[in-house]
Amino acid sequence: MVLSGLPPLVREGDRFRAGFTLRNTTNRNMELDLSAKVEGMSQSLNPLNVSLMPGEAKEIGWDAIVPLNVETLRWEVEVKDKTSGAEDHIKVTQRVVPAIPVRTFQATIAQVEKEFKVSVERPKDGLPGRGGVRVTLRPKITDGLEWCS
Repeated sequence: MVLSGLPPLVREGDRFRAGFTLRNTTNRNMELDLSAKVEGMSQSLNPLNVSLMPGEAKEIGWDAIVPLNVETLRWEVEVKDKTSGAEDHIKVTQRVVPAIPVRTFQATIAQVEKEFKVSVERPKDGLPGRGGVRVTLRPKITDGLEWCS
């Protein structure tokens, strides 16, 4: 039997031990082959071999680094007994959030009649590939302000 010990939420760039617990509920020794795939992570995980005595449980795992620009990691772990062919599978999804969330640095409201210019540059500590400039034009200043009530 395989049980997940993964945290349900991780941040981009986090390094953690992706842990699982193996449990032998039989009355005989088991020689197990384990494999894991993770959708959303380019890092490959090496297969593991584990021996379990009757009734024994062991924690196993892989060292993982959460990649940038993903919203979820989908883990699939497969365990097979070499002698009996008995197997177990588990699928677990982790939510990924940015380590540094995008935030509004500056906002400008102006009435545009002919030409309007604003100097724009990336903040010195800005992360490449994150954030951006959003321009919204409305016929009246009150349009789009429903959130103020």
